[in-house]
Amino acid sequence: MPPYRQESMSKQLLRLAGFLAVAWVVIVLAHFPWGVDGPHTPSKLIDDAEDFYEAAYQPPPAGATENEYVEVARNVAHRADVKPRLESFLADHGLQNAKSLEIGAGSGTLQDVVPDYTGLDIASSAGRFFHKPFVHGSATDLPFEDGSFDLAFSIWTYEHVPNPGRAFAEARRVVRDGGWLYLEPAWNNPTWAPNGWPVRHDSTLGPLEMAMKYSLLIREISYFKQAYQYPARAIRTLAAMGGETTLHFREVDANFDNYWMPDSDAVNSIDCYEAALWFQTRGDDVTMRGDPPSLRMPCGDGAVLVQVHKQK
Repeated sequence: MPPYRQESMSKQLLRLAGFLAVAWVVIVLAHFPWGVDGPHTPSKLIDDAEDFYEAAYQPPPAGATENEYVEVARNVAHRADVKPRLESFLADHGLQNAKSLEIGAGSGTLQDVVPDYTGLDIASSAGRFFHKPFVHGSATDLPFEDGSFDLAFSIWTYEHVPNPGRAFAEARRVVRDGGWLYLEPAWNNPTWAPNGWPVRHDSTLGPLEMAMKYSLLIREISYFKQAYQYPARAIRTLAAMGGETTLHFREVDANFDNYWMPDSDAVNSIDCYEAALWFQTRGDDVTMRGDPPSLRMPCGDGAVLVQVHKQK
């Protein structure tokens, strides 16, 4: 092959490598968890969320079936074996009789996993589902004294909570020293869920929405996710070396008008590794599926388990 041809191919390969490097950096930056808690003050987002859940748990009209929101949540929880997995955790750690708080108790499907149970939800209308103590309140301002519980657990809640870092701090506060947290938001909740692209017919979408919908064929591939997830986790690990880290997350533009699919009403997307770092930097023991946090830590349907160690 002539030398000039070799030089031309080398330049082409360099340009390709440069393009791929720039594309990779853009992807990492676009998916980086830039979000942090805002001021803990009333906002339209909080008001809209409260109104949405208050309506979602209202009793259905006489003779009608249960509300769609309640039915969807129950069916998804059943398919994901939420209750058996929680019960297994309780048995493995001898917590079957623990004084327990459920944060984001919803329709009360978990209220009988322990005898001593209190459920809390942002919607007062959810109280109709409970035969055990129920408290109307916010995850970011729990109405309990410090160290009131042996265990606090929360399933698929924190992705719906503005200021999730404050909510983590509140959960940790109300658990005693040596107590446990069982935390399972919808980790890495898809930021496109409010748009409902996977379930909407193409005829209802504009050109840009169509492009975004079919981009999911690539964006949902595990290798694509790892390409931005691992670098982001490495950066956050370095940041955590400075002491107690601030919880970072990706903000989600919740849809309180059209419940296209589960988590259309989510307001943030939290990585399980980010949550683990938050607790670790406060001196707590953290595991997930029996393993300590690592950059390759898979989230999926799994709980971050935290044994709280409060600093003197």
